[in-house]
Amino acid sequence: MRPYLPLKTRSGLLWENNSNLITGNSDMKSNKLNSTHRSYVFLLYLLPLFIGLIIFYIMPYLYGWYMSFHNGAEITLSAWVNLFRNEVFLTAVANTLLFWVISIPLIIVLSVGISFLTYKNRFKNIILSCSAVPLCIPSIYIGGVVLYIYDLFSVNENSYFAFWVAVIVYIWKYCGFNMIILTSAFSSFPKSLEEAAYLDGCGKISFIGRILLPSVYPELSFVFLLSLLNSFSMYRELYAIYGMYPPKCIYLISHFITNNFTKLGYETVSAASCLLSVFLMIIVITVVHRERRFL
Repeated sequence: MRPYLPLKTRSGLLWENNSNLITGNSDMKSNKLNSTHRSYVFLLYLLPLFIGLIIFYIMPYLYGWYMSFHNGAEITLSAWVNLFRNEVFLTAVANTLLFWVISIPLIIVLSVGISFLTYKNRFKNIILSCSAVPLCIPSIYIGGVVLYIYDLFSVNENSYFAFWVAVIVYIWKYCGFNMIILTSAFSSFPKSLEEAAYLDGCGKISFIGRILLPSVYPELSFVFLLSLLNSFSMYRELYAIYGMYPPKCIYLISHFITNNFTKLGYETVSAASCLLSVFLMIIVITVVHRERRFL
């Protein structure tokens, strides 16, 4: 049965147009129902992820805040007061900040420089594949090589040279992964804009600093956050070299948290972890806020 209008018409044109209009509306409704059904199915697949996130991350994190303000059933700030009076904690914080200030700018500068020299190279894929090899090497092997070099050159393991060993190992292991991200970002930069910049008299350093890096700022900010998080993974390499108690110059916040956890100092561990999480959240929010200016 054909749809009709409550109007008198002189031709069948209006009938046909109205028929197509109603058919189009029905198709739109069916498409909306299908998209809604797909979204529900998508959320159903994500449900195990959300459950695991709540059970294994959010609940322990909230319980850590609870433990940092409780000593048994009593509400107290003793864990926080003792934390800031702990000289070992203050030393670990100072060493961690110093490690960040030196190693993260170095790894980002090296990653940007090598990626810029690589993204036009015809052997780009081979170079990037080789740069990812250090990530596949177990930490115990890296520790063994460093200890062998110590013995070979008769270097004292407890000297201040240990700090620079940690910086070198950190850059060597994680620079390749940053190169993969930045090389991919540089390769997507329009070649016409690069040629126009060089025609206007822009040098390579000016091109990198004023044109290329601002255009890939989201990827660069991701590399910065990834480098910051990878610095905590250095605990494995340092444990393989020096054990649970490394030299004082390289005693990081990860050592402090781990050692207090093994001593069952849960209130101290909770306070230190919560403080560290707040600091990292501030950094992430600042980076994301600045990233929106370049989107």
